[in-house]
Amino acid sequence: SHAEHNLMSWALSCHSLRHHYKGVQGTFWTEHVCDISYVDYLAYPRLIAIAETGWSPLEKPGFNEFLRRFRHEAGILQMRGFNFGKHYLPQESK
Repeated sequence: SHAEHNLMSWALSCHSLRHHYKGVQGTFWTEHVCDISYVDYLAYPRLIAIAETGWSPLEKPGFNEFLRRFRHEAGILQMRGFNFGKHYLPQESK
């Protein structure tokens, strides 16, 4: 949520707390997933967004900039045969 994001931004900007944070985590429950193609679909683009959160500065660009970068990543995923969530891509890219 927006409130959680603001809290995390505050915590990471507070120098005295930075030593508590070692990276990012994205929980992924698969107890009802029995097909690797469906795992790919559920994981991407979420996994890319989580990874980007970990290496980007706090003042990172917004969602529209992520979508621009994801279009490039989507081409790589498609080339490598991954099934992925295409709902954020422009109609012509699907």
